[in-house]
This record gives sequence, C-alpha cells and structure tokens, in this order.
Amino acid sequence: MFDFMKKKKAEETAPAPLQRSQDELVERVAEALGVSDDDTILQVGYGGDAAIRQILPLLTQGRLAGIDRDANKVRQANELSPEAFRSFRLEFKEGVVSRIPFPNEHFSKVFALDTVGTWLSIPKGLQEISRVLLPLGRVVFSLPPASRKVGENVPPAEIRGLLQDAGFENMEVLAAPNADASVIITAQKTFS
Repeated sequence: MFDFMKKKKAEETAPAPLQRSQDELVERVAEALGVSDDDTILQVGYGGDAAIRQILPLLTQGRLAGIDRDANKVRQANELSPEAFRSFRLEFKEGVVSRIPFPNEHFSKVFALDTVGTWLSIPKGLQEISRVLLPLGRVVFSLPPASRKVGENVPPAEIRGLLQDAGFENMEVLAAPNADASVIITAQKTFS
C-alpha cells in the first residue's frame, strides 16, 4: 500500500509531458544562446514560464526582457518574479516583432521559441531584431516539428536565407534530438 501511495505522490509532482518538453527546449535554446551572467536578453513571444524560470537565474548581473501581443501574457510574465520585475531584471512589454518597443542596439541576445511561423512578416521581424541587437549579438530561434504546427511551418533553409538578408552571419542549424523536438537555428549579427 505504501508503494502505491509513493507512486501516486511522484505522479502528482512530476512535470507533465508538455512542460517537460518545453523545459528541454528552453534548456537547448539557453545552451545555444551561450547565456552569460551579464547578458541583456530579449524573448520574442511569451511561451509560458519555462524560459523565465530557467534563464532569469543565469542573469545575475543582466536582465531578461520580452514582448508579446497579448496583454494577459505580458502581465503573467511580469508576475512570475515580482522581485526581478521590481528591480528591472525582468520586463515584458506589449509588442510585436515587426515593431519591437526597445531602443537600437539594446540587447546582447534574442530568442524566440517556436513562434517565427506566427509572425506577420518574417523579414520585417528579422530587421527589427537586428535593430535592437548589439553588433555581434546572437539570435536563436526554435522551429517546431511538422507534427506540432504553430502558425506556418517555415523550413530552416528559408530562415537561413532570410537571416542572411537581414545582416546575420555564422548561421547554424542544430538538429532536433528526436522527431517530436524543435530544430534550433542560431546566427550572429554582423559587426558593421
């Protein structure tokens, strides 16, 4: 009887498969970003609390900002860490990628979790990301597998070409570890 109770308790506290999948994706994206403690990072689209829970603690001297077009998601994101929000280490704003509400060359790194296919204009979004990113800054996108459609599924080869057109270099496509995982694309803004 005690074994049954232990198993039931473990099942209640274990993360759901979707949460585990999101945690694994954020872990892969954070690794591809190469997060340093003093980075200023922009998250494009609030995709749940996994990124804030995993990336914000790595930024002991830096900050995490984000944008989302949904005011409720912006409020949710800012409420995840009230202390970090009050100390300006966490700040989500209402906005869209084609008009990012932050100044030029403000961020050292930018990432988006499976949202590129939902952007109204991928080229305009990449131009805006380039605008807010410091020279030699890093951008990381995850693209969902075809089995998990989010907006339009955009092929990695197309994203690579669009990144190059927007002034990015050193592009790399990191293969998904399995058929249900997202592909990750990294690139660096040119110095000029």
